[in-house]
Order: sequence, then structure tokens, then C-alpha cells
Amino acid sequence: LFRQTYGYESPLNIDKGLISSESLLIDLTLLEKLASDYLLGIATSRPRFEAIYAVNNLKLSPRFINEAFVIAKEDVRREKPEPEPLLAVKRRMNVKKPIYIGDTINDVIAAKKANMPCIFVGALKLGDIQIKQTNQLMEVLYE
Repeated sequence: LFRQTYGYESPLNIDKGLISSESLLIDLTLLEKLASDYLLGIATSRPRFEAIYAVNNLKLSPRFINEAFVIAKEDVRREKPEPEPLLAVKRRMNVKKPIYIGDTINDVIAAKKANMPCIFVGALKLGDIQIKQTNQLMEVLYE
């Protein structure tokens, strides 16, 4: 990734960076179900090249998420907790009633400012609905 981004070899001798070690935090069967029933997008504060690399490395695109529905740091003027990234994804996906799933306080604040329901993933009692792990989305979305 360093070589792709900067056009030369990294000064550090690292065979595999942390970004290549990322794993899904959701069961693949559940992700398949979600992608068949819902249009999925991403609003991230990561730079675009990192976000697209991760999406492709995890084999999420094009099967689950269209790269056009990834809004990254440079796609908006202000990042979360401002609502701009969420609203940009909503516009790009052309959806009327999106649901935002996040795991930070900035996600919850951005969703509230964007007038979107927010499912918060984590131990804290935040968002409109709170779950402890992403695999509990089935219980929330398919009740």
C-alpha cells in the first residue's frame, strides 16, 4: 500500500502492514443477508485509498458494497461528528430512509445531526438502538 500510494518502497522493512490484517467484524452469512435486502454504504474518516484498499482486501466490493457508495475523508469538507459524510452517502445511494450503524460517539452525533436512526455497536448505551456486537444486527433489523 505504501508503494502504491507514494511510488517508492517504504523505509521500514515490513512485509505485511496492519491494514492487510484487518478482518470483518460481522458474520459473512449476515453480511450476505443484509446486502441482499439493503443497499450498503460506508462513511469513513479514512483517506479514500485506505478505505478502498480495505474494502477490496476484505472482498466486500462489488459483492456487498459498491465502491461508489464509500464516502471517505476527502469526499466531504467536514468529518464526523458533522453529518456531511452520512448525508453524502445518502445522496449518492439515493435512499430515503437510511439507518446508520456506528461504533463511536462521533457516529452517534453525526447520525443525530443527519436525522438518521443510529444503531450503536458497543458496550455503551448510545444511539437509538444499542447492540454489543455487529452479529446482533439480525435481531434488530429482522424482528
